[in-house]
Amino acid sequence: MALISRPRSSASKASARVRVRLRLVLCISCTLLAVIVLACWILPSEREYSIKQSTEKSLSFMHGHHMPALRAARYNEDRIAIILPFVGQSTNYNRYTAPAYLAMFCAGAIGAAEVADFFIFHNGVLDAASLWDCPNNVKFVDLGSSENFARHLLRVLDQKDDASLEFESRDKLIQLVAKHLYVYPYCLVEFKPALGHIFADFIAGYSHWGYSDLDMLYGDLGRWITPDELKDFDIVTYSFGDQHRLYLRGQLTFHKNTPKITQLWRSCDYLSHLDARLANVVNRKTKYHFESAEGCYSAAILQQNNIRVKYASKAWTDVHGKDTAYSHGVYLARDLRKSRHVIYKASSQATGNVLDHLSSEWFNEDKVYRDRTKHLQQASGDMELLVVPSNDESKCMYWVQQKYQSTLCLDEKDAGKNDTVYWIDGQLYKQRHIDIALETDVNTAPFFHFQEWKRFYRSTQIASLHASSPISHFVLTKEGAIALAPSTTNRWSVFSNGLASPLQIHMNHWNTIDGDRNTLPSQTYCLVSGRRKVPPQPPTSDCYFATSWRDIERVRVISQAPQWAGVTINADVTLVLTLQITKAQATHRQSLVDIVDLAANNLDRWQGQPAVLVFHVSGSNDQVSSLLDNRFGPQSDLEYGTNNALIAVISQEEDVLVSRKALLNMAIDGVPTRWYISGIELERGILLSADAVYVAQRVVVAQGVEGGRLYIIPQFALNGDTRSLSLSELRGAWLDGRLQSVSFFDEVCDEDSMHYQLDFDKLWWSRTDELLHLRQSNSANATSSQKFILDLLELELSIMEFLTDDGHMAMFALDESPILLTDNLSPRIGLRTDEVVRHAEELGGRRCYNGLRLAQFAALHYQFYILGGVFGMSTKETRSIARWGHDHSFVGLSRCDGCFMFTDEDHEIVLEGIVADEVIRPAKTAIIWSERS
Repeated sequence: MALISRPRSSASKASARVRVRLRLVLCISCTLLAVIVLACWILPSEREYSIKQSTEKSLSFMHGHHMPALRAARYNEDRIAIILPFVGQSTNYNRYTAPAYLAMFCAGAIGAAEVADFFIFHNGVLDAASLWDCPNNVKFVDLGSSENFARHLLRVLDQKDDASLEFESRDKLIQLVAKHLYVYPYCLVEFKPALGHIFADFIAGYSHWGYSDLDMLYGDLGRWITPDELKDFDIVTYSFGDQHRLYLRGQLTFHKNTPKITQLWRSCDYLSHLDARLANVVNRKTKYHFESAEGCYSAAILQQNNIRVKYASKAWTDVHGKDTAYSHGVYLARDLRKSRHVIYKASSQATGNVLDHLSSEWFNEDKVYRDRTKHLQQASGDMELLVVPSNDESKCMYWVQQKYQSTLCLDEKDAGKNDTVYWIDGQLYKQRHIDIALETDVNTAPFFHFQEWKRFYRSTQIASLHASSPISHFVLTKEGAIALAPSTTNRWSVFSNGLASPLQIHMNHWNTIDGDRNTLPSQTYCLVSGRRKVPPQPPTSDCYFATSWRDIERVRVISQAPQWAGVTINADVTLVLTLQITKAQATHRQSLVDIVDLAANNLDRWQGQPAVLVFHVSGSNDQVSSLLDNRFGPQSDLEYGTNNALIAVISQEEDVLVSRKALLNMAIDGVPTRWYISGIELERGILLSADAVYVAQRVVVAQGVEGGRLYIIPQFALNGDTRSLSLSELRGAWLDGRLQSVSFFDEVCDEDSMHYQLDFDKLWWSRTDELLHLRQSNSANATSSQKFILDLLELELSIMEFLTDDGHMAMFALDESPILLTDNLSPRIGLRTDEVVRHAEELGGRRCYNGLRLAQFAALHYQFYILGGVFGMSTKETRSIARWGHDHSFVGLSRCDGCFMFTDEDHEIVLEGIVADEVIRPAKTAIIWSERS
């Protein structure tokens, strides 16, 4: 084991705080683990805008089962069209630039299906809407481009003809707005008050229209919207309890869809005279100032004497750090049969233990909640007259211009969280309300606004929470989503042959995908990441290139595993392989043949057992496609064929390196069995030993029903060209010095760089010697077994040290990608571990926190073992094949490049934040699972 200290970059105070926080949380986690170890406007040029709504088949599919049809609106004539404009930036690699939490928004949108449809208008960047796993009431509307999007927005100037515009031409103005949206997409919120007018042609059939945000987890919205809100009020807005602020909330405000109400925005000059505003900026008469719609529009409403507005205190947010959302999380419970769900949280810190005992369908059992004729919030007492604010010095909204705050800011004592405020025909009122107590002693809400948590959310943190998930119970935390099993679940039944595999389908019903990708996982995978540019603070990551099994444009499935219908979920083991083919390799015939042969050799060694293989090809061309089809397609020339393998190819013309960890997540999600082997680094020339399939299956069959086990497989580098060695020949090579550590022949990095290896070779040889029958006497066997157990415990403790601050750098510098035989059945309860323990896709370098996955398993209380008799090995020949054409000036090809996707000066803060979240989430999961078991 070699451990060389790496010089620390100039860490800022923020970085130090991150490290201290990480140390405090992880040391607590480590202590716990140690104890356990020891115990419309249609353009002339474009006559149609397509609503990119997924087909009925894709929307209703639930991993082999059909999602119940979404219920009709409770108020037959009343339904809300909620408008969500979105402008994304296309990159060199990708058009799918949705926020990481879009799939989670879609999962929450099911809760609003009773009363609302969501229209996501976009500039063409979400044209693969099927990637996001959204229900029927989420409709993607493709406006084609930023210019077309801008043309729609400029309907705010439809009362001005071209001659009266303070611009050279309307087309010039369109170009300017399109550019402005590209640089400052957040300015879209300025248009919220006018969205009902801008997109009137799309929502003509709705009684109401509203606006909202994507950083929202909706609950049972229909349970909270009352008949009077739809019938008696022109505008309704839901607040978070700060009722002294009289503004219409951007998170959810809905209006009657009538000409009078839809045009109330016109008194806001920043919209109705947008041309003059932008002309002054262009002519440098003034600087561009952001206009919050929550300022001008809210003030304009209070100038109307013939409308009725309700300001209701019903919603939740994450801006208050002392809220139970931080201490206990926000829970989502789903009744999958009725497409209904509820969000709830502890009513107080003292009652948090109630959460541990609620089933996923508690709301069907709670007499108060299930009586939908009774409102969850009721008025109490008479309405009281309030004085409209008029203090020019009032300040209660830092994001709103001062000139509006004088009419929007009440004194806090005049209206509190238990008051509902009304603006009725020119008079301001308040009335006390009471939130009706539920039998279950928890609080519920129509939605949760995670405006702070979203800043750090990545797709891997919330991958399990999506619309088609068969999981009915989640808790959302600052570190991500945690899946919970039903309290009655038998942990073994999750993977029994009569129920679903990890793919959530009955494998005996697998008839190959036959072009229907909906049988495959719905998660998205971030292949290229980097530092988020907008907003620049706080420093965090952003995804530049995402894909999915359902991405027909980028992902080609060349083998559909037709024999998977015969897979035995508990007894079979799936081999997971990934391979990145560089542009240099793809354009050189012999190099391409050799590297593809390396993958084929590993697949053949698995002897026709289940396998998932994901290729990423840079500089893709017809030569690559033809070769991959011949080797791995239906007419494969492999010895055992590919009928038991799911094989996909991600093709790009660009010369780009992607995250190997993202490819691993994609492949692992496609595994049909409980057990799988992953981590074989083909880019290093690694071949799995020839008899691995026999040993792995023998170990798996002997495991029984207990979950949570992990077997580590060693990796070696042979100074020779023999691709297959028996165990006895391998021992001979070890003794005579021809067998080295896997990194022995790697390029030498800077002397200051850090290099770390787990030292478990003796453990493996001890276990392997037993297979070779080298132990003679019973007494010697007993002594050896005792020592082996102690050595195994020492290995577990060394992995747990990754969870401490002192072990953090070792986790970063672990040189090898661990090859693991993993039990996907969690140790505590009947859930798949890959819902919680996922590769951190942003950590894409070849030596970039390779130890994190082991740390995650340790935090989740996995038991670690050594798989004797199985090994990975590179040879002189395979290393040469894997490295062919490597130009180390191309950042990311060398192991010495570390976490190459993050090169900014404060990248250390970003990386440490990612690692902290990826360790804390499994630790929290273990605690929650333990408390609920």
